[in-house]
Amino acid sequence: MKFARSLALLGLSTALAGSQAIAADYFVKAITPGAVTGTPLAIIALQASGDAEASAKVPAWKLKAETSEQIKTESSSTGERAGKWLSARKGKGSDGTAAGDAPSDGIGESTGEAVAGESTGEAVAGETTGEAVAGEGTGEGAGEGTGEGAGEGTGEGGAEIAASGELPLNGTAESVTSEGTTGGDPTGTPEGQPTVSPPAGGGTGAGPLSPPSSIPGAAVPAGAQLWANFDSLMKSGKVTGGDRIFLLDGYHGQLLVRDKKFASTVTIAPAAGAAAHADSILVMNSSNVHFQGLMVWPRSSNAGSGALVRSYSNTSNVSFTDLDVRGIDTAGNYASWSASDWNNYQRVGFQVDGSNATVARSRVTGIFNGIVMSGQNALMEANIVDGFSGDGMRTLGDNSIVRRNKVQNCHQVNASHTDGFQSWSRGAGGKPGTGTIRNVTIEDNKIFEYVGTRSPIACKLQGISMFDGVYENFLIRNNVVSSTAYHGISMGGGLNSQIVNNTVIHAGGLAGKFPWIRVSPKKDGTPSRNVTVANNLVTSNKVTSDPTNKIVETNNITVTNAGAEFTSLSNRDFNLRTGAKAIDAGTPTLAPKDDIAGTARPKGKAPDAGAYENF
Repeated sequence: MKFARSLALLGLSTALAGSQAIAADYFVKAITPGAVTGTPLAIIALQASGDAEASAKVPAWKLKAETSEQIKTESSSTGERAGKWLSARKGKGSDGTAAGDAPSDGIGESTGEAVAGESTGEAVAGETTGEAVAGEGTGEGAGEGTGEGAGEGTGEGGAEIAASGELPLNGTAESVTSEGTTGGDPTGTPEGQPTVSPPAGGGTGAGPLSPPSSIPGAAVPAGAQLWANFDSLMKSGKVTGGDRIFLLDGYHGQLLVRDKKFASTVTIAPAAGAAAHADSILVMNSSNVHFQGLMVWPRSSNAGSGALVRSYSNTSNVSFTDLDVRGIDTAGNYASWSASDWNNYQRVGFQVDGSNATVARSRVTGIFNGIVMSGQNALMEANIVDGFSGDGMRTLGDNSIVRRNKVQNCHQVNASHTDGFQSWSRGAGGKPGTGTIRNVTIEDNKIFEYVGTRSPIACKLQGISMFDGVYENFLIRNNVVSSTAYHGISMGGGLNSQIVNNTVIHAGGLAGKFPWIRVSPKKDGTPSRNVTVANNLVTSNKVTSDPTNKIVETNNITVTNAGAEFTSLSNRDFNLRTGAKAIDAGTPTLAPKDDIAGTARPKGKAPDAGAYENF
């Protein structure tokens, strides 16, 4: 189902929860009551037409009070339609072989299991699997003097995530007297060919996949039990499936849910009108847990470099929605940070493992890696990653959706290989490139190397990076990538996949060599097979049709004059101008039914190439 509205994420909404019946409400005092302080965050619209940096600022502790009624519809200077919200995978397609003259990129990503949090307390065991990263560069090809890829990407740095402690929070329930009241588009057939079957075993291909629905926060009713802290409530054994836990104003320390297999969703959210903060969130050996509407950043100077929001592989049905996650409370000022500052605050926003996990409508600011999801049936939807120095997003599990996210303003402060989105396959031993990752949709995302004024330490951002396949049944469509690096969209080892109607453009408007769309063999030389690359609008197209391996390259438009093609390159407004080459240039049999903003295709005699349908 498409929802005809677009989201201006002014930060975070109020508490959201599943639709289960409410069993009981619990209310929890802060360890340190009072106002939560932090630097204001710039207003960022998730699907605005133009993406120049907003000058307005909203304090973080007010952002979480925005409700769904304040999710706004936007329109562009060229009459762009209301934005869209999707609730399920739309369909998939084909696969192919590599265009052979581009450098082969290495992978290697840390999936450290640690959680940043309090500097004292019980240490959380890690499952770190560090990765080494090979450099990108062998040069673009013979006869091109300088070599386009040499030295690009000098390594991710292996297991950089260090464990820090979890702080047990002891307390007892107190009686209190006060006043107040409790307060998808189902799986479709692929639009184009070749067709593929929906993924087995449920998940994204077998039905709707969307974040938990919304409920209001609750005020403390008369006679309610007011718990001294979150840990004491968790240890009481009173919480059961369907319950809601409302946190009062202030700082709650680390929020730990361990060994809780709830039969239905338990929601943890701010009380009505409250601003609730956690140093970190950790979920272990638990299921059916939903955190929403909280502010998360470390207060300790010894917080370490772990993940601020963490769930382990022994979890399932865990959701994190509408969170304000920062590397430090002053992350709203990341534009003024030095390289040393970035390295000092080098933390992971979300590291979410386990099956059927959701990260949605959240904002991550001033971080190393933004959102990492490693389990099957993952949903990463409508998030903003603003200011980062590692990877904006990663998905490593089958049957996953990465949809309607915005990643912007990367910084190069160490040897990290920065990517807007990255994925790789894993075999039985977990080694990158030794298995197959299947049934992943990447759609309607915006990946911007920078917006507004470019930082002196801005990175050269790779866009959608997939270097260690096999990648089977991937659907990559309606994405916008604006960068100055080589890889706009690259797939090494594709199978039965589609790359259609994406806009991949040099952030400075330069024509010629990069960023590119590329489909290449797997690193062991196995060719990509049955991959369709169609209707894209791109600075450099490195895909060539190959009938032997069923690589289809058709109706892609190379941009030679960005100023003539787009409404405003400097504002990252990639709506088409009158007379653009992309107008009516796509093939209808391969185009998605609508564009990145929800407009039905085609508006003219044929669909426009790229992510936007304007004419």
